[in-house]
Amino acid sequence: MRSRNIKFSIWLNEKEYIKLEKLAKTTGLKKAPIIRSLIMEFEVKPHPPENFAKLLRELSAIGNNINQIARVANSTKIISNDEINEIQTMFKMLWRMLKNI
Repeated sequence: MRSRNIKFSIWLNEKEYIKLEKLAKTTGLKKAPIIRSLIMEFEVKPHPPENFAKLLRELSAIGNNINQIARVANSTKIISNDEINEIQTMFKMLWRMLKNI
């Protein structure tokens, strides 16, 4: 049996329909799920950009590298200029990736 057994049709003007089309395009959802989400007061968010997953992987790798450097710095109480430069380089790379989203 269907979980949704009530059919409901609505009329939209052109402006409303264009807005619904735009929401469908930016979220990657079909129109009916968008309308149901709005009725249930869920936030309809845009679909993340294609390179978002890559950015998350890069961010995770940078975080791991920083943790490794911090572990060495905490155990030896010394951090080299090369390690500081590596952190700065990773941060700059991340910043460039974020600006391109």
